Amino acid sequence: MQDYKKLMKKIIKKSFPEIRGKIFIYRMKLLVGKAGALPLPFKLNFIFMTPKLDNKSKKYINGILAHELSHILRNEKSSWLKNISVLYKYWISSKKFRKNEEVETDKLAIRKGFFNEIYEISKDRKSKMGKKYYLTSKEILNYYNKLKITQP
Repeated sequence: MQDYKKLMKKIIKKSFPEIRGKIFIYRMKLLVGKAGALPLPFKLNFIFMTPKLDNKSKKYINGILAHELSHILRNEKSSWLKNISVLYKYWISSKKFRKNEEVETDKLAIRKGFFNEIYEISKDRKSKMGKKYYLTSKEILNYYNKLKITQP
């Protein structure tokens, strides 16, 4: 089993220093997916990692953590009322909103320097949910190449 807290602290220091909230990380079974972030009001955040990740590579885990930290960063810039609205839209009211949230989160993780890690995760997504809400490997590659062209 990876030391998720240690990996998360390294990733925050290197790529997400602007995150100011407190982050608690837990290893537990989830009903959906392999990991999840729960950003709450007052900069209180939780990341959940399932035992399914125990045998994954460090690179894969770093990608998962970068993705979840991207969720937290995206929500940290909003008011607590907007965060509650995001949670409601994400889980209850809008599949389109959820898709957009996951796509933008993957893109942020890529911009933060985790292209290889997000790409590796995308190759492992076999479930309907994984294919429905997240960028495909091809879309990730296209986005990354577009970034390389537009950045000096």
